[in-house]
Formats: sequence, C-alpha cells, structure tokens
Amino acid sequence: GQTGEEVRYWGYCFPENFAAAVAKPKEGFPGRLFLSEKERAVRREEQLKRFRQSFSIYDRPVAEDLLNETRTVRGKVRHQVELFHGGMTCYVMTEAPLAIGTDLDGDGANTFVEKSEKTDPLKKDTDGDGLDDGTEIFLINTQPKVRDTDGDGVLDGLEDYNRNGISETGETNPLERDSDRDGLCDGVCAYGRLFKELRGEDVNLNGVVDEGETDPRKADSAGDGIFDEQEYFNCILEQEGRDCKYSSFPIQ
Repeated sequence: GQTGEEVRYWGYCFPENFAAAVAKPKEGFPGRLFLSEKERAVRREEQLKRFRQSFSIYDRPVAEDLLNETRTVRGKVRHQVELFHGGMTCYVMTEAPLAIGTDLDGDGANTFVEKSEKTDPLKKDTDGDGLDDGTEIFLINTQPKVRDTDGDGVLDGLEDYNRNGISETGETNPLERDSDRDGLCDGVCAYGRLFKELRGEDVNLNGVVDEGETDPRKADSAGDGIFDEQEYFNCILEQEGRDCKYSSFPIQ
C-alpha cells in the first residue's frame, strides 16, 4: 500500500522450499527479513545517537563509544526483501494498520488502494492515459480515472512523456493547464465569456511541437521577447482573425 515511509513495520519471509532451507546448515533464521523505509530511518537515527561520528586527536573515542558501535554491528537486522509476489509466506509486525493487498495487474497499487480509488484492479492503466494507476496515485498525483487531469486537452501520459511520475524539464505539467504561464494552455482550451473561442499551443493534442504550433514548455517560443499569448493577439490584429483561432500562426 506504499505506506512504508510513514509506518514502522518489519517482517520475515519464509523460503519457498522451507523444508530444504531448514535442513541446510545456516546461521540465523532460514529466509529473509524486511524493514519499512520508516523503520530503517529510525534505526539509522538510533545508531547515530549511540555512536558519535566525529573524532580528533583531542576528542578521541572512549570505551563506551566503541562498545556502542560494536553493539550496532552484532546482530544487525538487514533489509533483504524489497518486492513481494504471490506465493510468498511472510510474517509482519507493524505499529499501525497497513493497506495490505495483492497487486494483480502490476501497476504499483494493491487491491486495497485500487478499491479506495475505485480503479480497476485488473487493469494497469484504468483511464488509458498512458500512466499506470500506481504512478498516478503515488508519484505524480494525477487522477487515475481521468485521462486529462488538468483539462488542457493533452493526455496525462503525453505530458509526463517518459512515464516516470515526475514533472521534469522538457515536459509539460499534467496538473497545470498552462505549464509555461504564457497565457495559452498547453493543449486547446475554451476561452471567452460564453466559452466560444478555442485556443492553445499543442493544436493537435499529440504532445509534440509541430510546425505552426507554439511550444507549451516555453513562454516565448519565438525568442523575440513577446509571450506566446501576445503573439496570438498580434496575429489576430494583423490577419483580422484568419488562421489564428488556435494559435496556429507560424513561428518566424
């Protein structure tokens, strides 16, 4: 359920062939241990408190410092399991309830989360926008049931072009209609009192800057010191409205 950063929990996964693992001589438990991100962070903090990190010839470690460091090494619990899959048998101890469930479609969101979000647990991409449900829910915070979260006409998956769940340089923001703040929306949006006029930058809504389109990632696509929206209105004045409806004037 992606709650390991907020909740402390730890556990132990039995090996798939338990009988063979038990029969084989091994120090410690057969199987592997796991710790949540929060549990690992707390353990690191406790270790730093027990053992001072800076010493000098004038401030040398004392016997207690060395003993504390030795204690942290002996019997240290290591994080060994990062991903869980069907068929694994594990024991979990947690400080708070966990959203436990299987991830049948492999989208990064388990059945508990998908039920809460009302997404399809058997489809990786419920809304078909190019982003997995888990990526939308946990990383980029777009709506997993809405193909175009910000309503600019461009699919969320085209705005997050590499589908990594991060709005980066070179991409438009799926949470903002006007990523470059130039007055024109990234795709095509309705403007005007009665929403009769359509204008924008990515006229064909394909996520690519084609000939005749302005760049939704740059406020001044032409680099002439004039914002793209003003260029649009300049076009209206110069051409009396012809071929300017969608901000489709060519960039010189």
